[in-house]
Amino acid sequence: MQRLVMYQSMLSMAGKKMNFANKKQNYLLELVHAPIRWSLLESALKLHLFDHITQWKSSLEIAKILLLDKSSCDIWLIGLTSLGLLEKSKKNYRVAPLYREYLSTNTEQSMAVLLPNMASLSPCKTNAIIKLLKKTKHPNNQS
Repeated sequence: MQRLVMYQSMLSMAGKKMNFANKKQNYLLELVHAPIRWSLLESALKLHLFDHITQWKSSLEIAKILLLDKSSCDIWLIGLTSLGLLEKSKKNYRVAPLYREYLSTNTEQSMAVLLPNMASLSPCKTNAIIKLLKKTKHPNNQS
């Protein structure tokens, strides 16, 4: 059940743009969606997906190459396609040409190692921020 909810969440939010009349509302929702988008990309980078699909391959071929469950792989590929990182033609996928040189590990301009490393350095969890805020005394409030 948890797996199904996760996949539905990925698909519903990965590449969709919310269309509120208010741009501020859209921006706030984009902030919520960013971690889902990053998780999709990061999982693809860690599994070296982009190195395996420079040519058109079916989701079954991709699942076999990466040793993934076929139905889960289908949903994952749809999510990556909705982000514009993959292209789909009929039932086949490949890396979107616009991103190929940045996402494959064997190119001079590859960011495949850099992006996950940068992401691992920067996260600050919500509870850590709240804890810091509650423990820090403002200079004007010191007795």
